[in-house]
Amino acid sequence: MTPKVCSYSIIRFSPFVETEEFANVGVLLSCEQIGFFDFKIQKRKHKRITDFFEPMTAEVYKYGIESTQLDLQRLRRAINPHFHNENQKTFEFSDIGTIGSIFAEVTRQREGIIQYSNSRVILSDDPKKTLEKLYGHYVDRHFASENYGEALLEKNFRSILSTYNLQKKFSSFVMDDGLYKKTFQFAEMRDAKVVKIIKPFYLAQKRPTQIIDHGMTWVTAINRFRKAQKLPKDVMFAVEPPNKAKALLFEAFEETVHKIKDQDVRVVNFEEERKLLKFAGATLQ
Repeated sequence: MTPKVCSYSIIRFSPFVETEEFANVGVLLSCEQIGFFDFKIQKRKHKRITDFFEPMTAEVYKYGIESTQLDLQRLRRAINPHFHNENQKTFEFSDIGTIGSIFAEVTRQREGIIQYSNSRVILSDDPKKTLEKLYGHYVDRHFASENYGEALLEKNFRSILSTYNLQKKFSSFVMDDGLYKKTFQFAEMRDAKVVKIIKPFYLAQKRPTQIIDHGMTWVTAINRFRKAQKLPKDVMFAVEPPNKAKALLFEAFEETVHKIKDQDVRVVNFEEERKLLKFAGATLQ
């Protein structure tokens, strides 16, 4: 299937003109080649947004979103007959212009609490799936996965090491058993040999399966490197746990930590800074 050229715009909530701040709340996507015009907008999860724009009330957000949703639904029904509801008025396609002109008019810059980003172009084999993917990226922020969380932990740990002048003691190291490789960001080297490893380890994912999958990836790695006699004796994982109030997440976390400890790896909570620093070799009062 030949990819189709699609245009999309990010729907933004911007209640305060004075600050020009905004939050991504949806995505509008069109594909003139196949007559596609659809959108996805955040309707329910508004606390993060309303908290950010305090003292604005949730009612202001809901009103803006509902009005925008109704307008886009009318246009979608006019362009895509399968969205038609017998109780709602539709338009003749010739009355509203081409999909390209409709998209341009909708996303045109104007005053209001709902704004649209500049139009962007993307190639797509399936515009519906592309819309979902774009929404996941720009609104649900799927990129903020365990990799993002772990990168943030690593950044914070570098800052801690720097405070105690230990940043030069640790460096990135790629461990390799001949078939399998993993990068450890904080490895202490002595005579070209790894003697100590500290790994900030993010285990606060949104689903139990994600926690277990991420943990088992590293349990497998540790087991392989241990058997290949590549791993030093001193290995510590500094973990970021999920909220204890979320029972299933915490159960998955505890199961994962137990499996890591079974590999003769020390595990501490990332917030236990003194234990981390003592293991790293800091002189503490």
